[in-house]
Amino acid sequence: MGALVSLAMERTRLVARSAALAAAEERNRLAREIHDTLAQSLAALAMQLETADSLAEARNDRPMLKQIRQALQLTRATLDEARRSVVELRGAPLAGRTLSAALRELPDELQQQSAANIAITVEAGDVGDVAQGAIAPGLYHIAREALINVIRHAGATAAVVRLERRGDHLHLSVSDNGAGLDPSTVSPGRFGLLGMNERAHLLGGELRIASNPRDGGGTTIEVDVPLASHASAVTRT
Repeated sequence: MGALVSLAMERTRLVARSAALAAAEERNRLAREIHDTLAQSLAALAMQLETADSLAEARNDRPMLKQIRQALQLTRATLDEARRSVVELRGAPLAGRTLSAALRELPDELQQQSAANIAITVEAGDVGDVAQGAIAPGLYHIAREALINVIRHAGATAAVVRLERRGDHLHLSVSDNGAGLDPSTVSPGRFGLLGMNERAHLLGGELRIASNPRDGGGTTIEVDVPLASHASAVTRT
């Protein structure tokens, strides 16, 4: 019986390792496809728009110049998102860290990538091994995307990330003191909210946004994910 149990445990370990390797291979394949197709096409499109921008400026065609520069700005932003997706797909988002540890290190990582001067506080209690499977990387990506949106668009001076266990759920929130957000007026070029909402649903959770842009009271994004779904949850990384 002992030998059978050991054999079963070893087989389970090998199956888990095989699944992890297959997932890593698939992420690398997707990263290559994005880099070789979407990113390259966007880079070429940006170059064409830059040429059109120069021609419109030389002709002093102000209406055309405005439209071209708006298209160029959107193209560059989308190219940045594509390149960031390639980096995220090729690397393990937590790199062997716990979710709490990764969140605590996230502000420094973002500050190095951005010139924005914003104070980011992380209040992440140790949730132990409950954030397994897809939950940990999924919540990490949501927190990261929320902070990137704060840095780029909120005009905030401070943000707070909180992670805690609430019974059989994990609760994540990202709050800022910026200008506020009306989701119905978000530009089509901003895919962050759509991506965060999609990740939350894939984890069996719910994403909520609380904001009052008229009063400039900032924005709070909250996510509740049931721990019971971690074994079968799948997230896009």
